[in-house]
Amino acid sequence: MRVRITTSTGAKTTTIRIEGWLGALETAELLGECRSADQPLRLNLKGLISMDDTGIRALRGLQEEGAELIGASPYVQQLLNTSAGAPESAGSE
Repeated sequence: MRVRITTSTGAKTTTIRIEGWLGALETAELLGECRSADQPLRLNLKGLISMDDTGIRALRGLQEEGAELIGASPYVQQLLNTSAGAPESAGSE
């Protein structure tokens, strides 16, 4: 198993749980789940082991669109907070 993505709908939020490794192919599946989910959206990252730059960019983008990221391990949180996968700045100083 590279990734398991499960969706549960509560009274006020939809929670998508991501378990395993999130790469480019898995990111496409995740984004499809997010598009079809009711809002507001919560992404449970407790079971996320690691991800590549595509996964990092996807999770950052979902967060910017209003998704709440919960349960990230310190390692996953560090990946999300590093410059890897971050968009390049438009100008130089």
